[in-house]
Amino acid sequence: MPIPTRPAGTPHKRLIRAVALWTALLILLAFTANIIGIYLVGGIIAWSNWLDEHKLHFFVWRLFLYAATAVGWLWARRRLLLRDPESRLRVRFMEQIALPLALLIELSQWINLS
Repeated sequence: MPIPTRPAGTPHKRLIRAVALWTALLILLAFTANIIGIYLVGGIIAWSNWLDEHKLHFFVWRLFLYAATAVGWLWARRRLLLRDPESRLRVRFMEQIALPLALLIELSQWINLS
């Protein structure tokens, strides 16, 4: 009995579906957290004030997330370079893009344009 083969594009379609699903779930989670926060503090203005008052706490939280991401990246980078040494330039390019992007995201959080 022959083993059925998958079409060539299947892994890419699965990746796109997974990314779309995770993106939708994260947006839904953020929306739900904001709605619950607005309800708990009594309004949108109070919620905005609460977020401003706790800006430093969220910054520390993001620093921990960045640290965890960096540790995971170092682990994945080592494995990738052992498996495919020719990908060193692509890995370096991703690293050179990721750090300024993270800095810009943080800078945008601290600049008040209003």
